[in-house]
Amino acid sequence: MEYQTLENLVIRISQPAIFFYPRNIFEELSGMDLKELDAIGMTNTLIVRNSIGKMKPLESVVEGMLIINNKELLDSNTFEILKMSNFLDKESFLYFLNKYFQNLDIWLRITELTQNDAKHQASNYLSGIQSYLELQHKITLDHKADLVKRFGEWRRIANLNKTFNVKLPSFEEIKNRKPITIPKSLKENPVKRLMPGKTKPKAKKAQPNVDIVDKDLLINVFNVDSKLFNNGKK
Repeated sequence: MEYQTLENLVIRISQPAIFFYPRNIFEELSGMDLKELDAIGMTNTLIVRNSIGKMKPLESVVEGMLIINNKELLDSNTFEILKMSNFLDKESFLYFLNKYFQNLDIWLRITELTQNDAKHQASNYLSGIQSYLELQHKITLDHKADLVKRFGEWRRIANLNKTFNVKLPSFEEIKNRKPITIPKSLKENPVKRLMPGKTKPKAKKAQPNVDIVDKDLLINVFNVDSKLFNNGKK
């Protein structure tokens, strides 16, 4: 059931869509001989994929209207992911979230290539389609930004904890975690604050008076009567 949910959400990331695989990248990644695809016009060609996965070469700018509903579909994905975060255990949800982001990043790369390179390389490119290609990329970017805002910090810490075999945090722990604060004085002049202060000169030790030392020696070592010194006599 969870796998089907993940599969369905991943499918909605990239269909309906208008996309373009530059032939050199397609050939390198697939390792296939693309002559047959060349013959039917599927390489260096803008492809339209409808909501049920059927594909065909782009023929008209009107087909760009397929992209209009993408935001609604991806918002629906976000809602489903929020629901899953409440009923899946943390290990399962982290697995799901990592897989979803992996597929989302792949699709973002494709939409970026499509909006940037199709106008130079796609044999069936139509100038009126460019705004739809840019909209498609922006909607996908916004969807990722929304998910990162909601789950990015939890996912980062959860993946780190998993690496070190530490219990995964709850969403509440991340939400209520106090940020590390930097003292204002350090913010204003961090370099100066981190530099060691000037070393205070050590106080000079009082040097004993030579006469006093001599008197002490005479009194304590040689047993000279102290009255002689009090009278100023030696």
